Amino acid sequence: MQRLGGVSVELRSDLPIERQARVIGAIWLDQQLIGGASGIVDNGFGREARGALRQRSDFLIEQGLAERRGQRVILVRNLLETLRRREIDAAAKTIAAETGLTHCVVANGERVTGHLPSQRTTRQRTLCDAR
Repeated sequence: MQRLGGVSVELRSDLPIERQARVIGAIWLDQQLIGGASGIVDNGFGREARGALRQRSDFLIEQGLAERRGQRVILVRNLLETLRRREIDAAAKTIAAETGLTHCVVANGERVTGHLPSQRTTRQRTLCDAR
């Protein structure tokens, strides 16, 4: 968190807000939708955020993760966990395609061991996690 002229600024995502609306993964916008976006004003960055929230709602509806009822958008239960899981699954498929290795799903707390051949390089992925 940074203080700029008496205002606190905290970076919540590596992605610009205009790109966040259509990303697979749990992001800050989802937390705002869940919480009703009550703290977002209608000027400056708040105006951009409100536009991104509308786009995010439309995207979630397209993905089957929300539905519109009149003016309201109803989100599925466990939205953040579902988005996290979809993002991890997509990243795993990409890594498997790049490396030729098989992706094995592992439960939380389950131990994983093994060896990668020495010619494999380390790969890093940045996920959108909204925590």
